[in-house]
Amino acid sequence: MRSFVIGVVLAVLLLSYSQVNAVTLTPLRATSDDEYDPCFSPDGQHIVFCWNNSAQSSLALMSASGGNPITLWSGYHAKWPTWSPGGSTIVFAEEQLGEMISDALKSIPSTGGSASELTPPFGRVIRHPCWSPTGADIFFSAYSVPSWSPTGADILFSLYSDLWTVPASGGTPSRLWGVTPYTEYDPSISPDGHRIAYASNVTGGFQIYVRFLAGDTPIRLTTAGGPNLEPAWSPDGTWIAFAHIDAGDGGIWVIPATGGVPVCITCSGFLDGTPNWSPDGRSIVFDRYSGSDFPTGNQTDLWIAADLNLGPTSVTETTWGRIKAMFR
Repeated sequence: MRSFVIGVVLAVLLLSYSQVNAVTLTPLRATSDDEYDPCFSPDGQHIVFCWNNSAQSSLALMSASGGNPITLWSGYHAKWPTWSPGGSTIVFAEEQLGEMISDALKSIPSTGGSASELTPPFGRVIRHPCWSPTGADIFFSAYSVPSWSPTGADILFSLYSDLWTVPASGGTPSRLWGVTPYTEYDPSISPDGHRIAYASNVTGGFQIYVRFLAGDTPIRLTTAGGPNLEPAWSPDGTWIAFAHIDAGDGGIWVIPATGGVPVCITCSGFLDGTPNWSPDGRSIVFDRYSGSDFPTGNQTDLWIAADLNLGPTSVTETTWGRIKAMFR
């Protein structure tokens, strides 16, 4: 009888696992150019992305169903475009070339035009800017790069990256939680505006964490393998997509925002990254590097995982512990 009950409970648990059925993986574009960092528009009709070819580096706009892109902006090296909540503005990082790499945060109208500088180059490399749901603030991670001391006798550098914020109207960036003795990457703000997901190496390898913006104790979501980077909240706030970098099962994964069992969306073995959800939560657009000479070369293409059918959130380790205790 005891075995029968355990079997029934396990069957119910298996049915409660997160599942993704009949995912359709499709390349949006397959060219010899370097195309990366895609982001859905708030209405789901368009995708902005970075487009590097032999002639220039651009921000480009295309239909979410594919097709030929149009150029919104051209410059030295654009990275990480992200739409404002209302869809009127696109913020991105532009790499500056000088004695050391120093990025600036810029914005352009979503219809194209001249770029406005939100932050001047401030001696750091910017990763993954994102908007608050109200559109009032922009969050990003940034780290410094090696530079010479004034005497030329020493090289100064920091091993760590912190999370930063700046008003969407521009200004001086400030650290979100101050200086930390570890690296924090790739912030993503929850749809309700109260929580932030990010990647950190506080326990060694890079894992995905969630905490309230007010600064409570972080909750670690991912536990194995990695590095795990670039978290992205689903529109309803129940799931977080992330890039899992691993030679065996690397790809785009999702995990319940409150913790649980992660589910692989692509499991490609390629370097899939920069996941971004469609507004209806049914698709994730991402970039895929399929070349053999990473990080150089021009073989990054845009892909989309459509027809997502995420089941109920997974059973957490706490739930498992309670169930096992029932049969001790």
